[in-house]
Amino acid sequence: MDIKFNDTEGTNGGVTLEYNVLGAVLDFYFLAGSGEDPPEVSRQYAEIVGTPTEVPYWSFGLHQCRFGYTSFVDVANVIINYSATEILLEIMWTDIDYMQGCRIFTVDPSFFPLPRMREIVQYLHTHNQKYILMTNPAVAYAPGEGYGPYDCETQMGIWKKMPNGSAESSLIWPGKVSGYSRVPDLFPPLPGA
Repeated sequence: MDIKFNDTEGTNGGVTLEYNVLGAVLDFYFLAGSGEDPPEVSRQYAEIVGTPTEVPYWSFGLHQCRFGYTSFVDVANVIINYSATEILLEIMWTDIDYMQGCRIFTVDPSFFPLPRMREIVQYLHTHNQKYILMTNPAVAYAPGEGYGPYDCETQMGIWKKMPNGSAESSLIWPGKVSGYSRVPDLFPPLPGA
């Protein structure tokens, strides 16, 4: 594609913009406003692409997140220290440290026991704060171990597939207990397609 811009020639000495393409279909939108109403161009643009999604006000607040918490005590201490030093904290995050062996939908019963994690969440909510757990679609490769998410997705046959049809396994968290993981195919072919 060639694009030519010329601001000295053209009809009546005006500006010209020329697109030369081979075998393509282009959709052009021209937006025009005036010096009296500059926001008009923004309104026109919003009509074409849509307006931004409104997000919760609290999501713009001050977040605390890191990888490497060793137990619920670490998490609780961070929250308490923010409060003691009068540093604003609106959202507390924990990375995958809370999981048992990097297995989604679990908490480590020794270091992040569910009753203690519930207390942390309740404390935050009592103080108008939020709590977010990081997660992702990777499911620990755990055949025959009674791990519900792995067993369920295996039974349903929804793992992302390799070109040869076998389920794809990937090293998601190197050096972690689980090692290899699988991810569900979020866009499987429709039946009969």
